[in-house]
Amino acid sequence: GESAETHFTLKDTTVLPAPVILSPQALEEGDETPTLTIQAVHHPWELSVTYEFELFADIALGSRIDAADGLLASHAEVAWRPSVELDDGVYYFRARAVTRDHVPGHWSLVGSFVLKSKPDVVSSPALPIPPIESCQCQATPLSSGWLLILAALLERSKHLRRKLP
Repeated sequence: GESAETHFTLKDTTVLPAPVILSPQALEEGDETPTLTIQAVHHPWELSVTYEFELFADIALGSRIDAADGLLASHAEVAWRPSVELDDGVYYFRARAVTRDHVPGHWSLVGSFVLKSKPDVVSSPALPIPPIESCQCQATPLSSGWLLILAALLERSKHLRRKLP
């Protein structure tokens, strides 16, 4: 007779927790693309856990501009440096762990960084400010019509003040 052997393999269906972003700090500014670093998650088979990163140009995570997967942890950290050429601006990223059976874990919180290759220097020529003494202003005397109007208003205000209790 034939002997039927049955082999069972344990499928890892664990949904791993979200990794914690270590660097860069939120909206950290730099003049070159930073290395994105997360803390590896704890798992019984953590040597077989891989990680994925996604990089976006918008906070709504609608326009992905780079991604990586299959990354391994080294000394309880996972690091990835985007390979695409980035213009100055704000970028957003996230990461997650994936089990050996390809079960994706929870996404990390969204991290961000600001790329500024040129410093904010506003170079405008200094405008000379003339001293006050050099002002060529002249007082214009009030016309007799304006004097009559002002006198009438002053008289009316005196009259109104007398009526107040």
